Amino acid sequence: MWQTPLKKVMEREAIAFIIGRTDWEYMSNCFCIGYKIGFHFIRTKAGNANVLLTQCGSDVGPVAVKVESVMEHAGISFVNGQMMAGIEIEETNAGPVKFTACGFWGVDTTESHVVLKGKGHTFFHNCHFNNWDKKRTGSPCIVAERGGLTVTGCDFMDKGKTHIRLGPDIDTAVIVGNRFRGEEGIINEAGEKAQIGMNAVTP
Repeated sequence: MWQTPLKKVMEREAIAFIIGRTDWEYMSNCFCIGYKIGFHFIRTKAGNANVLLTQCGSDVGPVAVKVESVMEHAGISFVNGQMMAGIEIEETNAGPVKFTACGFWGVDTTESHVVLKGKGHTFFHNCHFNNWDKKRTGSPCIVAERGGLTVTGCDFMDKGKTHIRLGPDIDTAVIVGNRFRGEEGIINEAGEKAQIGMNAVTP
């Protein structure tokens, strides 16, 4: 891909969409490429965001979606999105974050596609993931450190990699009805707080 001084600044500093207090906002066909952060959800003096995003995407950047805070009772939802970068849910977030029928692709800097540190619940339904752990260090596709996680009907397309790590401090996890390649690469440090089952493994 092209390299210019402007592109270097964008990758280091630029944010495409900064979204603060809004209620039942509808966003569609919003796309960005080459930014440090694609969609950044923040808390303002007026409050948090509640947004429905359809056919939106962030390509070729280290962070596609960064969530510092969304509405606790409503949150945000991406449908039919494309993310060529990582998803970061920060400790400050307590609201739900949902991804439905979204595609996730790795770039050169991608280790984990998703890192969850907030206390809210994050959902992935009918999504597909590929090309994470670019440096082959063993990074899982999804890392859940806190909060809740539901993953259903998703396709993890890379073989021989760790798919999901559930940390001991999560509240709950449901990992059901997904497709894994080679073997089921789930690290469960959460014990009985996680419900895992009916996943398919193909060579």
